[in-house]
Amino acid sequence: MKKNLFNFIFISFFILSILFFYLNEIKFSNLEYFSVNINYNYLFLRKLSIILIILSFVFIFLNTNLKINILLVFFSTFIVIFLIEFVISIKLFIDTNSNKRFDMVKNNISRYEYFIKLKNSNINPVFSIHALNHSSKKNIYNLFSLGGISNKITIDCNDNGYWSTFKSDRYGFNNIDSDWDKHIDFLLVGDSHLYGSCVNQKDTIGSVLKEISGSSVISLANRGNGPLIQYALLKEYGKLFKPNKILWFYFEGNDNNDLLKELKNPILFKYLEDEDFSQQLTNNQLAIDNKLQKIHLNLLKNIENNSKSIDNKNYIDIFFSSLNFSALRHLVGNFIADLTSKNKFKQILNLANRFSEKLGAKLYVVYLPDPKKNLNNLENKNYKTILKIAKELEIQIIDLNKEIYKNKHDVDKFYTSINHTHPNILGYKTIANVVFEKVLQLEKN
Repeated sequence: MKKNLFNFIFISFFILSILFFYLNEIKFSNLEYFSVNINYNYLFLRKLSIILIILSFVFIFLNTNLKINILLVFFSTFIVIFLIEFVISIKLFIDTNSNKRFDMVKNNISRYEYFIKLKNSNINPVFSIHALNHSSKKNIYNLFSLGGISNKITIDCNDNGYWSTFKSDRYGFNNIDSDWDKHIDFLLVGDSHLYGSCVNQKDTIGSVLKEISGSSVISLANRGNGPLIQYALLKEYGKLFKPNKILWFYFEGNDNNDLLKELKNPILFKYLEDEDFSQQLTNNQLAIDNKLQKIHLNLLKNIENNSKSIDNKNYIDIFFSSLNFSALRHLVGNFIADLTSKNKFKQILNLANRFSEKLGAKLYVVYLPDPKKNLNNLENKNYKTILKIAKELEIQIIDLNKEIYKNKHDVDKFYTSINHTHPNILGYKTIANVVFEKVLQLEKN
């Protein structure tokens, strides 16, 4: 009787695993475009379902006592891991609901409602698109776009009580378009911090730097950029200028993790393999706009479907979303990335330095610490590694870990959100001022 029961359990597992795999494949096959999170969730669920299919099939042929032990180990391990994921997710949910950002956002209109409001005002806005979402599943355009949709009012995010927007330039970046026709003193590459996430265009690092320096500045940044995309940006757009200085913004929080994802993209990897490789993106903005508009339609549908306000989310939603184990996978991914990506990062930074020299520009690395992980923690291994790489390549580094993030009181002033996701207006302004002062000091030495 006991043997038959356990055979029934594992046969049921086998059938359910096949069904799980089939439904996951059907869902993904119907997507023409996908976000990077959807893609990695799909790959994770696919691997999980295949493992379950194999194990449940093999377990049918084991003896009953071994089946019992395996079942106990499997369920106890699953429950422990799931509870850890669930607790982390609840912690993030509580933090979000208890900070000033939530107090401001919950009474504000949703992202989708703001989009409709602008559209009804005869403005045809678009949403900012994460850098790693620029690749379609079928890749019908056979290119990886690095900028955004050009000449559009672009809606970004709301961390400060308003939906930040900007008018994109001719290549889809967050700059005043006419600046592309000037001699550029500062050329900047980075991720969402340099992009100016959650503040308006006049308050970004690039805009503040332009104001205090009296120089022309171009910022090549997007949400989700990692080191390989930043190097590709230099290759594709930096060649249009003869900048005096190139500022490479390295964000401790996710640049290593982003790099691991970028290395899996065959088009991006070509920049690493071949120093002469180029997609000639500056000559293909029409194709880029067409491609990104299609991706934007999919993004718009997702935002519309998820347009319920943040305070409607409950613990049942958190329970089911925890089945993706995204929080734990992010932690594990960051750990693996910190261990494995340093050699590739050194190679990329060396290529960026050589390219800067060809342009006649001086390259500076701006180290942005993650206040969620460290607070002036000079013993952090990743921090030491990046500083060591820059020193070995003889690249000047502007260390904001020492210059700005000195204590909790200082850090809290620079963020509206207790989660310290993106700086507020004061935070971006402080970064720009400190970076400019350090550049002037380093040029004197």
